[in-house]
Amino acid sequence: MRLSDHRHAFFCRHETAHLTVYSSSILLLTMSSLLILKTRICLKYISPLFNPSTAGFTPLNNVISKLSVSSRLLCTKGGSRHAGNNRKEDRQREFNIRERLPFPKSVFAAGTAKRTAEYQKKRAEEEPDFPRKNKRVEPPDHPLTASEWKSLKLTSPNPDRFDVRMISSMLADGTDINVAKSLLAYVAMDTGTLSYELLLRYLTLCVGSGHHSEVFDMYDIMRSRFRTLDTGASSLFIKGFSRTERWKEALTILENIKRAITPSPRNYGDTIAGAVLHGDGDTAWALYAELMEKGLIPNQETWQALFQCGLSHQGHEDGLQAILLHMRDNQIYPEETLAKDIKAWFDSLPEQKWIGSWSTVDPRGVCRSCQAELESIQLSREEYTQLKDRVMGDVIQGRDVFNKTTPEELESFKNFVKRKPAFDVVIDGLNVANIGIKGNQSQTVDSNEVVETSSRMINGNRMHLSSFSSVIAKGLNTYVNKLLEVVSELERQGLVILVLGRKHMQRPSRSWDRHDMSLVQQKAHCFFTDNISEDDPFLLYATLHSGNHCNFVSRDLMRDHKACLPDGATRRLFFKWQRGHQLVLSSYTPGKRVRFQRILSYDTIVQTNGGSWHIPYDENGAERCTYEVPQKWLCLTNAK
Repeated sequence: MRLSDHRHAFFCRHETAHLTVYSSSILLLTMSSLLILKTRICLKYISPLFNPSTAGFTPLNNVISKLSVSSRLLCTKGGSRHAGNNRKEDRQREFNIRERLPFPKSVFAAGTAKRTAEYQKKRAEEEPDFPRKNKRVEPPDHPLTASEWKSLKLTSPNPDRFDVRMISSMLADGTDINVAKSLLAYVAMDTGTLSYELLLRYLTLCVGSGHHSEVFDMYDIMRSRFRTLDTGASSLFIKGFSRTERWKEALTILENIKRAITPSPRNYGDTIAGAVLHGDGDTAWALYAELMEKGLIPNQETWQALFQCGLSHQGHEDGLQAILLHMRDNQIYPEETLAKDIKAWFDSLPEQKWIGSWSTVDPRGVCRSCQAELESIQLSREEYTQLKDRVMGDVIQGRDVFNKTTPEELESFKNFVKRKPAFDVVIDGLNVANIGIKGNQSQTVDSNEVVETSSRMINGNRMHLSSFSSVIAKGLNTYVNKLLEVVSELERQGLVILVLGRKHMQRPSRSWDRHDMSLVQQKAHCFFTDNISEDDPFLLYATLHSGNHCNFVSRDLMRDHKACLPDGATRRLFFKWQRGHQLVLSSYTPGKRVRFQRILSYDTIVQTNGGSWHIPYDENGAERCTYEVPQKWLCLTNAK
């Protein structure tokens, strides 16, 4: 054979191999978005091996080293299936899940969302960062003359509204007040006037930095120049005056605001703080009563001022305890600074021997400081009935119910639930099936198998297209495996299980193996909704219909459905029920026992029995989402 023929055959073989890999990626487009992502990662490093246009072929060990980073995310092992056929007759029993203390913290524990966000941020930092155009003007570090300000303005990339943009930057940086004064002097000389917007920003800087004499000057200037002041300027003057000996003038400004609108909680809070600071406790409490009568929500600084007032002014014990009960009724958690003032007030009470300590609560719901048992997370019969009626009416059968399902499907599901025994646990099948493995989003391919396959293709032993595709796609056939292992674990405990899914899960595919789906249906009752239906309302209906003992498995935090409830009290009741009944998979490792995050047995809320108070609080610097609860407690016991 001629040399040209050898070259032609050589390039044909590798061109065919390249096309085979490329065709594999095209075929996998129909499988899943995540699989496509992982396939692209693999092909990124494999394709140069088969491309004759490259200057030289890449050695295999270099490819393996490049693959190592991504392939560690692709490793997996086959899952094992668990079976069990014992069922308990008592539907009111406690789950074994609650008794296993080493399980991870609840998804509702304060800080969980922050840790997740930090993990995602760390991963995002690995992505390329595109530079953004910075339009911010940098303020000088010392006062400038008029000519210097003019020169700085002319050299600015955007001279329009230079003065406003400059003082906004000063506000952000906390620039010295004298620098801002020199800017105002330049603007007054250059334009002959000072705009309301510029004065308002300068006033904000004065109030924020505590320059009281400048605040007084600005009050005189703005009152003389402008016939009326907006609520922004009035609020700033209330805040500024309340900190000075002229604090009573803040009360006059507050009355002026009342003529136009309802003052904000911040306006009341600043005047209350001013009254407490200057020893007028009666005025402070009168303003607080007015605030509460208007239905406003006090801020924590207001409560802190009142507890500090209680240290020096006796006679308001009932009012301060009413604040704690308000926190309880509205599921409000004091910040650590407020909690310290609460503790100090209890310590100061005459003829009472309160002992305060900082504590935590063990998984059984027992305070580690005083050994008292806290209130249960479980709803009373009356609370459960109230919540069930509201959820049925406002979430499941609300105005937009038929945007979530159809009348026929909803009626069919109700009849299905009536025919079945009361469930012990309801599983969101699709949600569980999509839970990642050890932080990954799906089960993926073993890197050794990818490299071995690549090596065989390099050596000229071409695999059939379907063979190579099956190697990469093999990891995708795990959605139903996850669901099967969760169902098997719960069946092992003898629970009556309902799995909610979508109709596409019944169609055999790489993702939904016919045999494994058959096992799921043998171990649990199953109901499959239309693919366009929303399954959360079905999950809530089945769980609430089955009774107060029934739990549900899902990672969905149900915030949209909680928002559909008509009032705050019902939403708080729903959150309490959710924290006591939602099982969340902490992680999934094929072949290992399924692990759930711990369901706390106690309610995280301000609580008292007369002889003690237990107050959950937010630690300083801690970030907590609205669906999370604090982990630290203030324990107060009366030793009298």
